[in-house]
Amino acid sequence: MKNIVIKVENDKKDSMKPFYRMDALANVLKENCDVIFLCNKEDIKGINYLKSRKYNIREYEKATLKDVIIEYYGNNIIIDSHDKMGIFEHTCIKRFKKVIQVYEKADKSLMCDMLINPTYGSEYLNYLEPPSCKIISGRDAILIREEVREIPMQEPRLVAENILVILGETNSNTVTIDILKELRNLEYNFKVILSEKLKGYDKITQKFTASNIQYYLEEDFLSVAPTCDMAIAAYNYNIYELLTMGIPIIGVSLNREKIAQGQYLLKDMLVKGFGAYETKEIVKQTEILASNLVERKKLQQRMKDVFRMQNNLQSIAKDILNLIGE
Repeated sequence: MKNIVIKVENDKKDSMKPFYRMDALANVLKENCDVIFLCNKEDIKGINYLKSRKYNIREYEKATLKDVIIEYYGNNIIIDSHDKMGIFEHTCIKRFKKVIQVYEKADKSLMCDMLINPTYGSEYLNYLEPPSCKIISGRDAILIREEVREIPMQEPRLVAENILVILGETNSNTVTIDILKELRNLEYNFKVILSEKLKGYDKITQKFTASNIQYYLEEDFLSVAPTCDMAIAAYNYNIYELLTMGIPIIGVSLNREKIAQGQYLLKDMLVKGFGAYETKEIVKQTEILASNLVERKKLQQRMKDVFRMQNNLQSIAKDILNLIGE
């Protein structure tokens, strides 16, 4: 079997996202390839997650990365890293047989043989890569880990009781604070997942307390999300996992960059959402959706049709194997 090296590192805003989606891909590729993860030893949470999934892992120190990749000369590599167009990418083109990049934008021409853009609606972007580069994008490229796909869809309650709040803010806390101020006055149970990187994390969890608000960490997502009837979620990686679970969503755009992504999901009737966040409107729509069983069932059926029924991971793996000549 051929070797595939997967170089993955902590995302600045959504720290575990690269590890989760590369696990989803590696879990399929390992049937036909020897998969080796290349990880910065400082990414402890990500490494521990991959270890729990029983992968081979090669840890490196940042200063030694260029020397480490020499060990894998002539193999193939998949790169899920926020740092693009650097010395590492230049070295990969020279050292590896085939280079596959995972990237969520279309703002530069990457040096690669295949580009995977795992965001909804990304098939409509104008890419700068040459015709020789195969591009997999949009719904066909979304990478959802096996443990999420295995969670059964829940039959919706008559009225929603437990609502998940997962926004993923880090550099700012404006949206989180504005929404928490309003939610504590509603008659629902809110399970709020906050990033430990959230600005003012400790102050927020201490100041915004109420009998109907419980706080959780990002690593609690898989145990908490299935207990919820609906969610208020930002347009990031977690929203795809919630869609796969069949949890009705009020979508929130934290910045302009995410508005287009939200609009595509809204257009395809997969979420209820807005062009940009507006606290009073979010609260209003939360109350409407929580009491509207018919609408929540409609959303869930669309999620089932679009996210649950597809088997895109096998298709992506097949394209990768064809590329590397397996």
